[in-house]
Order: sequence, then C-alpha cells, then structure tokens
Amino acid sequence: MEISKLTYSSVIIVVLTVGVFLKDRLLTADKNDLLLNSATIHAARLHLPSPGKAYVYYVNVGAFEKDSLCGPEEISEAKVADTITGVNSLGVGFNNAIEFSSGFLSAKIVSWLRIDQPSKSWVLDARFNIASEWIFEENCWTKIEEKLEHRDARIYIVETVFFVQGDQLGPFMVEFKPQPLVPDGCKPNCNVSATLDQLLSPSWSTTLKSMYMDFY
Repeated sequence: MEISKLTYSSVIIVVLTVGVFLKDRLLTADKNDLLLNSATIHAARLHLPSPGKAYVYYVNVGAFEKDSLCGPEEISEAKVADTITGVNSLGVGFNNAIEFSSGFLSAKIVSWLRIDQPSKSWVLDARFNIASEWIFEENCWTKIEEKLEHRDARIYIVETVFFVQGDQLGPFMVEFKPQPLVPDGCKPNCNVSATLDQLLSPSWSTTLKSMYMDFY
C-alpha cells in the first residue's frame, strides 16, 4: 500500500517537532541542571529562606511547607561570591558537528539546528552562617518535636542561600544541611531522611542530562 504524500509530510513534521523538543530539552544547560548538580532546590519553593531556618518536608507527598517552622535567634552571616559554569558536552559536540557541516547545509538549516545554550554561567553570592553552632528561638524545639509526630514529616535546616548577582528577584537557590534535624529523644522514625531525588524532584530530562553535564 502506497503512503500518500500528505501522510508522508505529516510524519516528517511530527519527527521534526519531536526532534526540536528533545534538542531543547536534552542538549541545553539550564538552572535545573545547576540545582541537581549542587544538590539545591529552587528558592521559589520556600517563603523567604535564610540560613538557619527550619522547613518541614513531607516524604509522602514530596513537598515542603512553604513557610518556615522557626529559625535561629541570630546568625553571623558571611557572603562569598562565586561563578559556576555548566557545560552540556553533547550540546557542545552537536554544535561543533553542525559547524563542520555548514558547508553542506544552508544557513537557515544551520541556524535552526544550532543549540542556543549548550553552556551557561551563573554569578552567585552564597550567604551562610559562620557561627560554630545555631542558637534557635526559645520555642523552636517544641515546634519541631510537634511536627515530627507526623510520621512523614522531616525537618531540614537551611545551610546556604544563593543569590544571582544583580538580580533583584530575591533568593535563587537553597542548600540544606545534608541530614534532617533530629531532636534528642525523638522517635526512631525521625532518623529516616528523604532521598536526594525526593528533595530535588528533578525531571526525567534533567536526570538524564546529569550523565553528560560538566560543571566548573
């Protein structure tokens, strides 16, 4: 049975559309790659995060309570600037191959195929507490123990808050202490931490890209 020209054209359009979608999803570098690589979450998931604040994470639903539970009475905050660059090695290789083939392809096709952002840099300010210990608000431990009565609740303490230099939109990403906070005498289930994947909730494409993303 002969395939009609209309059907053939439709198949070509679908293939090209899927190709463009995957190209933009798998061959670029974006903030989600940075979040996964640095084991941080997007600050928008929390309300006014700052070093020392305690946030409740529910393992059963995979989400944080947006507002902090409590925080330290005061901190000695330090700020350090850093530049992080993420490079999608497949995206860079793809662009190199396209450039090599530019003599055989039209300029329009080369422009259409080229990856716009195979690498990306972020200039960040990291803010954290330099004190040797945290002094929490008077009723903070009581609030934490009450929350931990919920079997799926975990308490995570903000370690570092990152801001993009020159960006007036507020915090960019948040790093927690690696283990949840467990008060003395807490029930055994309080020692069970969420996995990194649960906390970060990366998409399938971000998880796949982590295999060939480089950061420096």
